[in-house]
Amino acid sequence: MPQARIKESFESAGIKSLSAYIWPFFRDVSAQVEVGIDRNADDLAIVFSLAMTAQVRQGAVVQAERKAAQGTPAYLYWFTWKTPALDGTPRSIHSCDLPFCFDNTDLHENLTGGGPEPRALAARVSEAWIHFARFGDPNYAGLPHWPAFSKESCPTMIFDTQCKSQHNPDKKERQVLAKSPPFLELGQ
Repeated sequence: MPQARIKESFESAGIKSLSAYIWPFFRDVSAQVEVGIDRNADDLAIVFSLAMTAQVRQGAVVQAERKAAQGTPAYLYWFTWKTPALDGTPRSIHSCDLPFCFDNTDLHENLTGGGPEPRALAARVSEAWIHFARFGDPNYAGLPHWPAFSKESCPTMIFDTQCKSQHNPDKKERQVLAKSPPFLELGQ
């Protein structure tokens, strides 16, 4: 099936088809997860958010909690910039942030599209990585203040065309996931 048709069918499926999209991610607990979904929201955004929260974010939050408990600052981020590749169908895919972290978006035009917008974001992201490597703190004048992790507020830097620091950006999704058995079994 051509990429455009896949995108069109996926995005126009509607909330009634949400169960079919949730099942591969949550299997036996799909019904429990679906109960907590906002029926007025964009179903595609919900599925991506829940899938990302379950597969990646949950583990990152647990790691940050454990680091904070040791007295070591930890910093969480989401890279939400959407690739223009394949008419934007992939959205912000796993590892899409790497050309931005290393400030080489022009070498990866097939993913970034090249040009001034990705270059500007790459300059901000890579500078945060440089500051973190040098000082253990990613904060610098070119970004909004990026607080170290705290369990109460779960501060997260959102890297996109407009970067912002947000407290508990996925609180709702994590509350939904708390109703189901853990997606990740992490040792103590």
